[in-house]
Amino acid sequence: MIKQKSRRIAVVLIILASIISGTNTPIIRQALLTIPTPLFGLLRLAIPLILLTPVMLLTKRKKIKLRYIAVAMVFGLLMYVAGNGLSYLGLKRSSAVNAAAIGLLQPLFMFTFSVQFMREKFNAQLLLGIGIAFVGSILVVFGPLIAHQHITFNGSILG
Repeated sequence: MIKQKSRRIAVVLIILASIISGTNTPIIRQALLTIPTPLFGLLRLAIPLILLTPVMLLTKRKKIKLRYIAVAMVFGLLMYVAGNGLSYLGLKRSSAVNAAAIGLLQPLFMFTFSVQFMREKFNAQLLLGIGIAFVGSILVVFGPLIAHQHITFNGSILG
């Protein structure tokens, strides 16, 4: 009985996360049309940091070398600027669907750079999973263009 209840809760939470994720891009697009892009990026980075800093300071954890913290901060900032910054610029200049396609590259970049710079162990299954998810998402995004067999750009080619 308890397993069924916890499974139902898990399914409801997954559905809720999917709804939030699906509405994320149009909401960000609307915000970018009213707020300057650098300010939006700063707020999107600063608010979670402000909220999570007390939690991190009050939580017991293992000691981490300062070098690893610095590498993680530089890596995180680069990934944020590369992934979200380009996505914000694309979203501001084109449709939400195109920006979502740009955002699909972020897991691929994350995996590649984490193996390269953070010296994580290469996992072929994880790379295959990311690749399959990326190709599937691209097919969904560009499916209408493939089905009609002609390419039209309703938005800006720059976006």
